[in-house]
Amino acid sequence: MPTQAHFSRIREVIVQHLNGAQVSVVVAVAWFTDCIIFNSLISCLRRDVVVSVVVLDHCINRRSSIPWDRFTELGGQLRWLPDEDSGSMHHKFCIVDGSTVITGSFNWTYRASRGHENVLILKGDEEIAKQFQRETALLLTEHELSQANREAALARDWAK
Repeated sequence: MPTQAHFSRIREVIVQHLNGAQVSVVVAVAWFTDCIIFNSLISCLRRDVVVSVVVLDHCINRRSSIPWDRFTELGGQLRWLPDEDSGSMHHKFCIVDGSTVITGSFNWTYRASRGHENVLILKGDEEIAKQFQRETALLLTEHELSQANREAALARDWAK
């Protein structure tokens, strides 16, 4: 189970791992504006790799040049997590093929690739990968509950 720390050329490290994906990629990142990394996800989809992305529903992400419609048209699963849900998610992780985790301070943005950032690559530890998968599921569950609570509150207000 080799673990590697990276402090430079992080975008290239992420792209390399995405390009090696064979089955699945799960991404949970607060900020995602880097088209080079995005294009690697598109390549995954074209290789029939299942790709899921959870990202903050924030103007930084919405106004980026990332063509999310192309991602979903190719079968990518995209969830916009409202900024107010889950205490404003700040994750930056990716799970490749259920056994490799990429995590660290690196946001998936152009700006991050010019700063002092880091990622850890944890390979071959399926238990760690499962923990990150559970965190992704928890984020989505909390979002669903928050959405349901908002809708219930609106329905009560309308009933008054």
